[in-house]
Amino acid sequence: MGLSNFPRWSGAPTYLGQAQLELTRVAANEKPFWTTELQGGHGSRGYSAVERCAADIRLWNWLLVAMGGKGIVYWCYHTEATGMESTGFGLVDRDGSPPREC
Repeated sequence: MGLSNFPRWSGAPTYLGQAQLELTRVAANEKPFWTTELQGGHGSRGYSAVERCAADIRLWNWLLVAMGGKGIVYWCYHTEATGMESTGFGLVDRDGSPPREC
């Protein structure tokens, strides 16, 4: 059981992401659940982007742990290279640099 979670892209407050984790935990009915797609980097819609920082990633990780989640799969490791979502969503930038600290 799992969920896709792109909290910065949608601009959702932290408590809404936590509520989504809780709903997934309950739906899993005591079976393991994961975040199967977690936003790694800033959200991008071409020329507009919603920034994220390392503190966001730590918070999202710890929220899953606190809710009893068993794993995280990020979308994606490197930022998107082409298309409308280019420059977005990666845990690291195209040059391998980590997210900025807030």
